[in-house]
Amino acid sequence: MPNVAGGVPYETVIFDMDGTLVDTLCMTVGAIAAHAPQCGLRVLSREEILPAIGFGNEEFYRALYPEADERQRRRIEALVEAGELAIGRTLGEKILFDGVVPMLRCLQDAGIRLVIASTATRAHVEGCLGIGGILPF
Repeated sequence: MPNVAGGVPYETVIFDMDGTLVDTLCMTVGAIAAHAPQCGLRVLSREEILPAIGFGNEEFYRALYPEADERQRRRIEALVEAGELAIGRTLGEKILFDGVVPMLRCLQDAGIRLVIASTATRAHVEGCLGIGGILPF
């Protein structure tokens, strides 16, 4: 039987990961700062990165570094993805926004199916959710 919130039945709730459950921006900023120079690219500020958040990887790096060639974009993408997870591992559950775990627990206890939608790779999503301790949800 579907659950009811405000008179509307809910069987499933779909979450975006980046910027909704997980504060990936802090990890992205740190990873770009650490790896952009290795790729011959300049380090970008949080304010320069923020407008591209939510794009798929190819569009994300093209928006950040329109001057970069394809080889540089592929390299920065691989380094930043690995760097984000490394930074995330040092932060642990702190990568989650406040209240995420109790909210997910409440929804799960109510029998609502929880789904993630993301433009990130499956490995990256599972890595972030695992680091935050919410992969089991």
